[in-house]
Amino acid sequence: MIRYLLITSFFCLGLFPALQAQGEDLPARGEAIDAFRIAFFTKRLSLTAEEAQRFWPEYHAYTDELESLRAESRAKQQQMRDLYFANGSEAEIERLSDDFIGLKRREYEIAERYHARFKQVLPIRKVVMLYKAEQDFKRELLQELQRRRQQQGGRPIRPGIRNR
Repeated sequence: MIRYLLITSFFCLGLFPALQAQGEDLPARGEAIDAFRIAFFTKRLSLTAEEAQRFWPEYHAYTDELESLRAESRAKQQQMRDLYFANGSEAEIERLSDDFIGLKRREYEIAERYHARFKQVLPIRKVVMLYKAEQDFKRELLQELQRRRQQQGGRPIRPGIRNR
């Protein structure tokens, strides 16, 4: 167990330079972020080797489904904006907005289904910690990107955000 945590921690330390690399293509950057997420969650949830082996395939399936749905949602939002500014018919705008709400419903259904699956592979306390870890990971990643942008002399990602 200690060996596993040491490897994970060591792996984490090596990721931040990968996130910073300039000229790096987006797939490689995405892989670095995914690796950082795995290390972050594994440490935060204190996953045993057995738990990790059962949890990660479920979590990857969950995030793949959500990402696919979110891409569809972004496309619907763009279509709604385009129709709105192009003075689309009320019926077209209503159909797209109903479709968009249907996508939100599907997102909830995915979350509900995977919540049940996560409970099958992890103790409930770790499932609850997963949801907190997801929020913490997003915050940490944004703060790291903010720090890197400021170090490079760029402007903040969002004005008014304080570094903690």
